[in-house]
Amino acid sequence: MKIAYIFNHASIVGGGEISFIDLILSAGSLGIEPVVFVPGKGDVAARLRSAGMEVHEIAQPRINWKIIAGSSKPVRDLTAAFRKHDIAIVHTNGARCMLYAGMAARKAGVPCIWHVRVLERDFLLDRYRAFLATRIIANSKAVAARLKHYTMSPSKITVVYNGIDIGRYREIRAADISQDFGLPEAPVVLAAGRLSPEKGYECLIRACAVLNQKKRRFVCLIAGQVPDGRKSYQESLAALAQELDVKNISFAGWRNDIPSLMKASVMVVLPSLRESFGRIVIEAWASGVPIVAASGGGPGEIITHGRDGLLSRPNDPESLAGEMEKMLADPGLRARLAAGGAKSVMGFTLEQHAESVLAMYQSLISLEAG
Repeated sequence: MKIAYIFNHASIVGGGEISFIDLILSAGSLGIEPVVFVPGKGDVAARLRSAGMEVHEIAQPRINWKIIAGSSKPVRDLTAAFRKHDIAIVHTNGARCMLYAGMAARKAGVPCIWHVRVLERDFLLDRYRAFLATRIIANSKAVAARLKHYTMSPSKITVVYNGIDIGRYREIRAADISQDFGLPEAPVVLAAGRLSPEKGYECLIRACAVLNQKKRRFVCLIAGQVPDGRKSYQESLAALAQELDVKNISFAGWRNDIPSLMKASVMVVLPSLRESFGRIVIEAWASGVPIVAASGGGPGEIITHGRDGLLSRPNDPESLAGEMEKMLADPGLRARLAAGGAKSVMGFTLEQHAESVLAMYQSLISLEAG
């Protein structure tokens, strides 16, 4: 069975691309032959080609009404490619690529899955995407709830949580953060994710200021890249840290060794104002590291407060600082939460994720055959 996998981005900009890559790399063991389409050269194509995957580059220009009418060159190119490769199902990972691939799938006469991993809304185009989709995968109940407003058929939507290769995380060794980043010897608090406002880094910096006032000893490491055109945002975060006299914080930029950084940390913090799922939660669980997360969206669904993590109120520095302080002050609590996370992560394996997606593929194939 040939499945066309369509990426929204040529580069890895977050957990969504990593999760989709993991799914594709596990597809072969499930009897699937992946054919991958990316909008250009970048990390995504390089990683998949190095694993022996068939990858094609078809540009995805900015959306306009010509594209929505289905008459653009990318739509024609994708339609031809789906027919040439005898694609059984199209699986898209993102919003822009869903418009291109959804139109092309309709023209080629094959079912199309829209995989949604964000909480942001587009009142007009999301309705059109939902119309084009044969099925919709939401990576949390929070995402599914917002999608129900855009389709006349809520039964189209299935929640499939992300999964990870747990064994891979257990084998990783801890980094030497003090040496690598020139930080003082102190308990490390790690936050990882792209540097954008919805990730709540202002809240984290203010929480660090609260903890400093209480004379808590720690350093905070923020690992994440700045999206295109957002350099001023990182500068504003640095300015806020300076204004609040938070000197025990460091910006690491993009890192491809997040699990190693996790294992060198006493906790992982996810301060997002809104989070569709929160892949870093299950990565922390798999790495044996306790987590503190804001409760908005996915983290509030998958974390049980006090059992496998601690939850704070979104965009509330005092609340976040309070949960972080509990963790810093109590090694026994950290150990209990890490042990709880090790149990909880067994419900978020890559195998379970891939099998759930495969079941949807088989359902669509049966529907088409019928």
